[in-house]
This record gives sequence, C-alpha cells and structure tokens, in this order.
Amino acid sequence: MAASTVSTAASWSSAVGPAMYLDEHGFIINNQTPPVPMTQRQADKDNKKLDKWMKMLVRWEDTAQDYPRLKKRIRLGGIPSSLRGLAWQLLLGSRQKQAENNGLYESLAQREMDAGLAEIIKRDLGRTFPTHALFLGPDGVGQKALFSLLHAYAVYDPKIGYCQGMGFIAATLLTQMKEEEAFWAFVVLMKHPKYALGEMYLPGFPKVQEAFEILQLLLEAFSPTLAEHFKSEGINTNYFASQWFMTLFVYLFPFRLLLRVWDVFLNEGWKIIFRVALVLLLSDEPTLLGMKMEEILPRLKVLHEDKDPSLLLAQACKIKVTNRELRAMTQMIRQKNEGAE
Repeated sequence: MAASTVSTAASWSSAVGPAMYLDEHGFIINNQTPPVPMTQRQADKDNKKLDKWMKMLVRWEDTAQDYPRLKKRIRLGGIPSSLRGLAWQLLLGSRQKQAENNGLYESLAQREMDAGLAEIIKRDLGRTFPTHALFLGPDGVGQKALFSLLHAYAVYDPKIGYCQGMGFIAATLLTQMKEEEAFWAFVVLMKHPKYALGEMYLPGFPKVQEAFEILQLLLEAFSPTLAEHFKSEGINTNYFASQWFMTLFVYLFPFRLLLRVWDVFLNEGWKIIFRVALVLLLSDEPTLLGMKMEEILPRLKVLHEDKDPSLLLAQACKIKVTNRELRAMTQMIRQKNEGAE
C-alpha cells in the first residue's frame, strides 16, 4: 500500500530543466520565481489532515461504510495530494479489478492495434497537458504511458476504441497514480454504471447529447429567466457544454479546482458535474442576462476562471440535484427520443 500512496510528483522534476519551477501539481510555472513556501501554520494543518486521511485509507472498509462522514470530508477539504491516487482507486474499486486481472494490462498494451487509430492517438498526445512536466515531449514518460494506456483500452474495448477527449481523462489519472493503476481506474470510469463515461464516446455521443438535454432542463428549473434569455439569443447548451461533459471539466478548469471536483465526482457520481455546471451559469446570471449572443459565447468559456475551489464546491453542494433525478431525466429523454424515431 505504501508504494501507491506516493505522489507521482517525485518523478516530475527529472522531466524539466533546472531553471523551471513547477506548481504543486506538476505544471510549469511561467515566471522564473520559485513557488512561495507554505507557512508553518499551513504545514501543520496539512499534516493533521494527512494523518486523518491515512487512518481512513488504512481502515477503508470502515471508512466506506460511514458514507455520510466520508462525503463530508471529501466535500469540505478534498483529499490530500499525496494520497489522492490511492483514495481514487479505493473510491472506484479499481484496485480489486487490477488484482483480479493480473498481467492483462501488459498483454493488452503489447497487442497490435489498427495503425490508423494508433496514429490518431499519437497525434493527440501532445495536446494533453502540454505544460505538465510528466507530458513534456513525445519521448517523455507521460506521453509514452498515455499512449500505452489508450492503446490498451482500444484493444480491451474495441466497440469504443478511441475518441478525442478520452486522453484528458486518462492523463488526469496518470498524474495521480502509476500506469497500470490508471488503466484500471479508467476502465471503471468507462464501464461502471455510476460513471458510464464510455457512453459519451460511442458513435453519435449519446450520453453527451443526453447531458445537454439534462442541463437544459435543469437550467429551466433553476433559472427560467436565464433559460429564456439563452433561447431568445439562439444559444443551446451544446454550444458551450461539450468540453464540460466530455472531459469532466479537465479541458478548461485550473487543476486545483479540477481535482476537488473529481474528488466529489468519484465518490458521488454525476450529480456534482451538473451542480458545478449550474453554479457556473447561475453565479454569472446578472452579467449573462445583459449580453447578446456574440458576447455570451466567449463569456461562457471563462466562467471557471478565478473560482475558489472550496467556495465553488460549497455552492454546488447546496443545489438540490440528485442522481435519482438525473436517472429519471435520462429515462424520460431516452423514451422521448425513441418515440421520435
């Protein structure tokens, strides 16, 4: 267990030059000023939090059974960076899946795949976290691991194969855990009904289309005024929310904010994704209502900027959207679409 608790940050430093500085998540800092060290008070606070989480992870079966307490801890403070990779695997149940399939990942990664698909994957590698130390350069450890993971998954699940957007999900996992661990975490995210990310990447992107319709219904329920304004300006949710859903905010969000959202998502499922989407829209409602279409669309692309992770999550968790309601809306949408065929 100890090996899995170690953050991959230790390997990042070898991928960058001596004059470059990295932030706490492994991204290159643009200026040449070293990061400001934390205060002793903050260090003590972080160590106390780390100690609590280590005890929770060691006694994971007990921790998982006390779901209200686990949910509260994840929502309020997030998971400590050095333990996030292990905690994510435990939340997903991917460690057990890996143990049950010993040796399969290596076998999948070595099998032949369609040459054209392989080239598409290689083409997209450099676009995924280009400023993260792990993914610098085509010969870097991160891009090689990402290619192997996506290659293995395309062989494992030929019905889906590969689709742009999957790389962002896989790369986020690779920043937190080892390659094979990331693969099995990715498999769970793609296959388990709680997440079902694979349905987003099927031909026609069915789950993404459903997500657009669900967000529209939620917007009409929580802000009829903004929904009507968007309608009058000819703006549909698919104009701005595709990257929110297809990459679970990876493409746009600052990494510190993204990790906090993912902490909750892996524990609670899709409701946090829609709650965050609503918070982004509703918090900017007065500004959006005063804009025309040509102003609204650029504005929607920057709603996430300068958001405090703790404040955004606190606001999102106050929005009353449940997974049961999401399932009901999904069923209603599917029945409507089947009837229209």
